[in-house]
Amino acid sequence: MILRQHLGAYAEQVTLSVPAAIVMLGPATDFARLRAMSGRADEALSWLTRLRHAVRTGRRTSVDRYMLPLDRVDATPDELRLMRDWAWSRILAVAVKVLAVAGRWGEAADLVTRHGGPAARLTETRQVLVVAHVVDGELEVARHHLVEAASAELWEVEVASCLSVLVAEPADRGDMAAAMLGTFRHSRPEPLRAAYRARYGVTVARLAHATGHPYADVARQLAAEAITLRDGHAAREVLRNVGGCLSRKDVAALKRNVTRAGLTGDHLTGYSLTRLRTIAERAVTNLRNALHQPPR
Repeated sequence: MILRQHLGAYAEQVTLSVPAAIVMLGPATDFARLRAMSGRADEALSWLTRLRHAVRTGRRTSVDRYMLPLDRVDATPDELRLMRDWAWSRILAVAVKVLAVAGRWGEAADLVTRHGGPAARLTETRQVLVVAHVVDGELEVARHHLVEAASAELWEVEVASCLSVLVAEPADRGDMAAAMLGTFRHSRPEPLRAAYRARYGVTVARLAHATGHPYADVARQLAAEAITLRDGHAAREVLRNVGGCLSRKDVAALKRNVTRAGLTGDHLTGYSLTRLRTIAERAVTNLRNALHQPPR
């Protein structure tokens, strides 16, 4: 519903600026991502293909019941080129995620290779190449793609430490897993990245277990962090994946966090849902007002 509200505000416009069109493409691609998460990967890829064609040709295209006015973008040729380049990078990244969620690593890697190769950083495109070659048993090639990545931010160092375990030869995996555990223990959770931290920690725990390292302490640390941060998404991730390692007290506290966040079922519920709808309605009102303001 919130994505539809967001897109509806743009569909009403007579013309769009390039910045507005770029922002509009965010929720437009999110529709594809949500379809993939519900198991409709081919439908998601078909939609992304149509969206890319619409951006390239400057034609309208529909999302759900809304027509995106890509034929009414008020811009110079250089600005349109900038928008199309940005849109393609976004569409490619989402398409790669769609294929990865579906376990179609080879197709994802082929898509990256056909369209300019991976980014220099350890983004989705490079991560997909690494995992695809691991799945195919090509560890040396996978290591090559990982070593070539530039890790500028902490999350890239953390992801690289996990991938290093996957790409290692069997005799080296124990040492790589020990280094990965060291990276995890020396990093600290951040409130705005609690869900990422939980997913990262769960990956560390699984790789530690697979290589014969104790991992219960990782699970307990993740539980303590999620409880302290009172983050429902992080709590749910921990419960689903490493809940069996935790005390009854920690499990109960995590469940309270999940319930408080309205995440007990497949859909958001309770106060959290009501609050989110209220905020979304205000945001759409502000967006409509901003879109009607003449550019400064």
